[in-house]
Amino acid sequence: MIGDRKIEGKVARVLNERELVVNRGADHGVTEGMFLEVVDRDPEDILDPETGEVIGQVSPVKNYVKVTEVQAKMSVAATYLSWKTAGGALSSLSVLPNLFAPSRTEYDVIETDEPSLGDDRDTTVHVGDVVRESRDLPS
Repeated sequence: MIGDRKIEGKVARVLNERELVVNRGADHGVTEGMFLEVVDRDPEDILDPETGEVIGQVSPVKNYVKVTEVQAKMSVAATYLSWKTAGGALSSLSVLPNLFAPSRTEYDVIETDEPSLGDDRDTTVHVGDVVRESRDLPS
């Protein structure tokens, strides 16, 4: 954050299911370890249910990322939300091969319609989506 203003940029490229490039870097105040949120580039109008008047806009968060590399004019950020999966017999219906399998860490992924990756309209990250500094981190 520069003063009271959040850093805001755009997704410049989706590298893979966990990493993306942001068009903001050290020249803009981005630092390694900074948390960012990717939001829809087209804010949604909120209508007053009584009058039908537009009373504001919201930009739903698509994903949360953490800056892992900073260059002068761009940054690389990766998903960081994770959870543990059970190992052993509970990890699969086919018990014998997984009986002694260790638990493993699964990470949130970036859903995108870029070539070779999946597409989910509600949370799909697109080149041009807004990326902004996140003050509140999800747990």
